[in-house]
Formats: sequence, C-alpha cells, structure tokens
Amino acid sequence: MNMRTKFFLSVLFLLFLLLGISSHTKAQGKDDIILTAMRDEMQRTMKELKLKDYAPPFFVSFAIQDNKSFVVSASLGALVQSNIVPQRQKSSVRILVGDYELNDESIDDNLFSQPKANEINLPLDDDYLGIRRALWVTADVVYRNAAVQSQKNSLTLKQKNKTLDEVPHRTFAKTPPVTNINTDTFADIKIETLEDYVRKASAIFRQFPEIENSGVVISCSQGYNYLVNSEGTQVKKPQQFSALLVTAQLRNGKGEFFFDAITHLVKNPNDFLDMNLLEREIKSFVGKLIEAQKISLYKDDYFGPVLFLGKSVASTFAESLFSPGESLMATNDLEKQDEMDAGINKGINSKIDKLVVNESIRVSATPKLDSFAGVDLLGSFSADTEGVVPPDELVLIEKGVLKNLLNDRSLIRREQTANGHSGGPGVIQIFTDNGVPLNEMKKILLAEAKKEGLEYAYFVSDENNFGSPIGYVTKINVADGKEQIYRGAAWRSSSMRSLKKLEASSKERKAYNLPGRATGKVISFIVPEAILLGNFEIREGRGSMIRKEEDYVVSPLKLEKK
Repeated sequence: MNMRTKFFLSVLFLLFLLLGISSHTKAQGKDDIILTAMRDEMQRTMKELKLKDYAPPFFVSFAIQDNKSFVVSASLGALVQSNIVPQRQKSSVRILVGDYELNDESIDDNLFSQPKANEINLPLDDDYLGIRRALWVTADVVYRNAAVQSQKNSLTLKQKNKTLDEVPHRTFAKTPPVTNINTDTFADIKIETLEDYVRKASAIFRQFPEIENSGVVISCSQGYNYLVNSEGTQVKKPQQFSALLVTAQLRNGKGEFFFDAITHLVKNPNDFLDMNLLEREIKSFVGKLIEAQKISLYKDDYFGPVLFLGKSVASTFAESLFSPGESLMATNDLEKQDEMDAGINKGINSKIDKLVVNESIRVSATPKLDSFAGVDLLGSFSADTEGVVPPDELVLIEKGVLKNLLNDRSLIRREQTANGHSGGPGVIQIFTDNGVPLNEMKKILLAEAKKEGLEYAYFVSDENNFGSPIGYVTKINVADGKEQIYRGAAWRSSSMRSLKKLEASSKERKAYNLPGRATGKVISFIVPEAILLGNFEIREGRGSMIRKEEDYVVSPLKLEKK
C-alpha cells in the first residue's frame, strides 16, 4: 500500500469513526421508550427463550446506538456535501449459555453469530413494538448458536478428560450491576452554520492557485448509547464528537505529489477555531506545503538518538503501547493447544511483572478524566461498552514493569479482572522520572550524539496528519547546532522495545486526542512534550509519487491567474 493510499484511507477512517461512535439526542420522554423496550425484551428473552435439549441463557445484554450525524464539506468556497444521517442500530446482542466459568464463549474462538435472512433493523421512529421485534429476531439467532456451542464446549471438555483449569479457556467475569442514566443535553447543531463555516474556510484556498486540490470537511455527532443486561445494569451514556478536516494537495514541476491535512477534534462544533484563527492556520499550512517542494529529499541511513516533539510524542506512545501486535489492551485469544503451536497467542500476556519499557516510565489509565490543561479529553468515559465502571486510575506500567492490562469481561487468566475497558483505553497518561525543561531537550540530544561519536542527530517536530508521505525530519549539526529540514524520511513502527532507550523527557506535559486505529475509538494521551529515544532508525522513504503530465488536468485557478 503506497503512502498516498494510506493517507486517504486514514481520512476515510476518521469519517467512519465519526459516523459510528455516537448517538442521537432525543427528548427524555422518548428515551424511555428505547430503554423500556430493551428491558422488556431482555426479560422475555431470559424467561421464555429455550430450545428443547439445550440449556437456557444465563446472561443477556442488549446495546443500542441511536445515531444522528452531520457531515458537510466544501471546496474553493462551494458546498459539495451536506448530509444529516439518522441511524439507529443494535451495537450488541449478547447471549451466554452455561455459566460464568464454562459457557459458549469459553473454548471456541468463533464468538460471532451471523444474522439470518429475517433480520429486522431497528426503526428510526420511537416504536416500542418495532424495537422489541428487532431485538427479538437477533436474540433468537444468537441464542440458537450459543446453545449449540455451549453444549459442544461441554462435550469437548468431557472428551479430553480434563478439568476446565487444564485447558486454555475464557471465563466471564462477574461484575456488580450499574445504573447510570445520564440525560445531559447538548448544544443545538445547525447544519446551516456548519455549511457557512466550510464554505468560508475552503474559500481561503482560492488565494493559492499552486494548490491543485483542497477541501474542508466537518463531521459532528451527539447523543446517547444504551445498554441493559440481565444482571440489572442500565446505562444511557451521552456522547459528543466533532471533527474538522482540511486537506490540500499540489505537485511540482517534476510531477511529484505533496499533500497533507489539518485536523481538529473537539466535543462541540461551536468549539472550532474562530474563522480568523483558522485562516491564519490554513495560510501557514499552505505555505509549508508549497515550501516543501524546495526541501531536499532525505537520503540518509541514520541510527542513533532522535528527539520527538509535540504531537509526534503522543503518536509514538500510541504506536508503541497500542499496536495490533503488542498492545496494553488484553487479548482474548486462547493459546494454541497443539504441541507445534504451543505458546502462540501469549503475546503481551506473558510479560506481566517483566520490564517492557525504560525504568523511568509510568503508564496509567484514567478514563474518567475529562479535561487536562484546557483540552477536552474525548476518550473519557464513566462506564465501558459492557457497563463496567473502570477505576479512577489503573496503573499499567510502573518503573518500566508491566503490571496490568486493559480488560473486558472475557478473561483468559485467573489473575485478570474486568477493569472496565471493553471499549478501548480511554485516557492514557505517561509519566517519566527526572523530566527536564523543554528548552533543554535539544542540548541533551546534541550531547547524546556527541557521546556516540556522531556528527549530527535528528529531531521530529511533529507528525504529519494521517500518514502524509512528506515525513519531515530536521538534521542538527553537533559542532555548530545548525539545522536543516528534510522530507521523505521514514522509520520503522515504534514498539515497547523502542521505549527501553528513553534517554530524556521534558517535565512539561500536554494532552492530545488521537484516533485509535486498532480500537476504532478516540484515545486521549497526556504525554511529555518531548522525549529523546536512543538507538532509533531513520531511513530513506519511498519518495514522492510521480504522475505523468497527461494524467493531470491543470488547476483552473492557475488558468484564471494567467
């Protein structure tokens, strides 16, 4: 996959995220219909759902998202999209057969039931019977599969002639019931106001005929998620999320592509930048993109200390601590039982109580924290997607040693507990010992490079949004401190191992909201404003994409200028 494809896929990821994570605001009286229908259908399922020769369910949960999203976009001052998309969907219908220790999810890795041809979508209207019918049909399918699988798991255990503790398995954690009905209301979203904003913002690009393609998109959602289960849990959670995306693309005389993006993630669209501030930001952004054509391509092969500043610090920690291959989110995958595959899927689970990062690092999850230094933490939550209330703080790494993982209710080890993170990390804080003032970090970088006998080192001022291929790095000379920026640099994905060589960090900290690629949820990071990693590799990237002249249509703005 080339870098341009990654860029646009990442943009699509953000829009997908925005359309799927939140719910539609309704009056309190109508909300009662949704909760009442969910409760009543859950009680019917527990009482009446039964197949001959199979056990009844011991646990039922229903979750509903009631979405209404606003998406507007414009280019060069003209509106190109304006949609209001209501959507009500069953985000989860879960039925367990057996008991908390051994059930249909315990042994087999196939945990999903496919809908049948008679699947019924939830009505957008507040139709009590329609909501119940839709839940009924799905619950029937899920129960049938669960009942068969539960019986199969019991027979498998019997055939192996082993106790449950002798085979890899999942247990379903017991948690106390939660009642959390939050009826907070939100600021009214006027789509006409959003349309006016994107028109004005996109019109700024008329001043720059060098930009071949540009656009401004706003996506907003707000509302509630619902959850009820047979243990007595009832949750109604408000969620609010808005994103501003500004994109620009150009090419130089050699046909090379240059493209990048500005993003702002906020709760309320009224919190977006004042138009005067946004205009200054766009002009600066465009100026840097135009200047990028003059910047030399990175041709070095560097291995040594690298200083990360700003958002790149949060991105480095996000990639190191929550990559798909090695994450602080616990995996529910069972270890392979075949002798050839023994030990597979242990992953991070086998590193509990072991040193995984530098001894100066402490990592904790504080999901209930909703703001830091004036920044709204969009990952914040009071109860997870299973209705479990997380602790105010959960220490994950202490003095570099892995202490805990973020778990949902499906546990594969006796020492695990359901700690309320089925929906993702939420808010992650990174603390380091002996932080130094931010303005000292470059001096320390140069000192480390000199100690290693290097003539120069590199620092990354910030990360380009959405994987833009520009890949800026700045080379700093050890002898005289002179700096030169390069584009087209690349580096291997960072990992927990990368964090073992943390040489220094700033005492100042800052908050960032990042899309969680693995979880599909926004993760808020509170991190040092600068970190210095040793033994870090920066290599030559693939360079910019080049297209033939005949594949391009000249920008109409360029023709107008002539």
